Amino acid sequence: PDTLSALAVVSINVIKENSAKIVYINPFNQNDPEENGSIAHPFDSWEDVKFENDLTVLHKRDTKYKLTQAIHINGFSNISIDAYGEGNIPVIFTDLFISGLFVFENSSNCSIRNFELFSDNASTTGISITGGQSANLMIENCTIHDGLYGIKSDAEIKGLKISEVEIYNTKSDGIQLSSFEGIEIASEEVMHDEVVV
Repeated sequence: PDTLSALAVVSINVIKENSAKIVYINPFNQNDPEENGSIAHPFDSWEDVKFENDLTVLHKRDTKYKLTQAIHINGFSNISIDAYGEGNIPVIFTDLFISGLFVFENSSNCSIRNFELFSDNASTTGISITGGQSANLMIENCTIHDGLYGIKSDAEIKGLKISEVEIYNTKSDGIQLSSFEGIEIASEEVMHDEVVV
């Protein structure tokens, strides 16, 4: 008798999972003995975060966090800082004299999105960029107010994108860039301040 046979070829493609690490911050998660930066047991402070290459840091929405020192990203690449959860964008502020709430120094391919940043100290900058190796940074959907500058760069930055950013009530310039190669400012609103390049 005739028999019907079939041959099936199965192709399996192995896709390497993105190796980026994700760390969560929720300032309300205090006194958690299992705090480890996971979504179930997020850090309660930015001081708990150990920056490394290829890191995503997500801060809980509808929270307000007072800095005791600058969030300093020095010499790293592929750092993404954003918000998670429901509600209003998170607020980070200080009343101390520090160089900036966020400081990107000699860092590349980094982004910060969805934050309100302000300072009660007239000598503090919202986002500071420094170091000769800083490149390809993005600031998006942020509100920055009070303090000395909104965004200040004294670095020879190569590639800076500022998109959907509102800056107001700073004591000096809203944006001050001393040396750059390739900048894009899109839908940015600076009220009562100046953009100086």
